[in-house]
Amino acid sequence: MAPGALAVARATGGVVVPVASASAAGWVLQRAWDRYELPRPFTRVAVALGAPLDPLALGDGAAESRSTARGVPDPLGIGAAIDAARQRAEAALPARAPHGARDRDALASGSRRVV
Repeated sequence: MAPGALAVARATGGVVVPVASASAAGWVLQRAWDRYELPRPFTRVAVALGAPLDPLALGDGAAESRSTARGVPDPLGIGAAIDAARQRAEAALPARAPHGARDRDALASGSRRVV
């Protein structure tokens, strides 16, 4: 994680709130660095918020050794909190079959078209 969110929260006395979303059907941009997901028109979208993370409770260096799978420093565990919020957003989506033959094929292949 970039230190930006952590630095701003420390400087302002604020907290970091992890946010994630998921859509029932959409396109995933594989070549984008963040695998951006563009929901299809009229699809259901779920948004999940994680518990606020207080950087002042962290202290100076208490969890500085924590890092993401890629080795990027993540002292608050923001990455893991966002991943957990994403799983909750995906679980909140209904598992019913969409209308139309193209949509049924999309559902069978994971309902997310890769672009």
